Amino acid sequence: TENIKGMKIAVSKNLDGIVDYVDEQVWQKTMDVVQWFEANGAIIEMVEPEISKTKLNYFECVSKLWYLAMKGYGDYLENFDAKQKEMVDPGLMECIDRANKMDDMTELIDIISARDEIKFIMNKFHE
Repeated sequence: TENIKGMKIAVSKNLDGIVDYVDEQVWQKTMDVVQWFEANGAIIEMVEPEISKTKLNYFECVSKLWYLAMKGYGDYLENFDAKQKEMVDPGLMECIDRANKMDDMTELIDIISARDEIKFIMNKFHE
């Protein structure tokens, strides 16, 4: 426990509204652990990172980044025959389709900008 003294711990129940439900028993157990850390010298700060203030909704940003990450699989699918394509996960196909519709460079810049905003906010949260 001597390594805990002075440690700064940020605690958020819902990450500024991103998490829409936290089970009360889970939250109570979390708070029990938080109290243990505090009793052993940690500095606890209850804080909500201001993620809701970003240009894009958090989930929209993460989803679009995921679509772009999956887009590369589309190159492999070009060589698949119809039977092989039927075996590809429908979720992956949807990601590839959505990424292919995102060919506007402005949208890509907005997504990357929102990601950077979120990264800055979360880095601040973890200071």
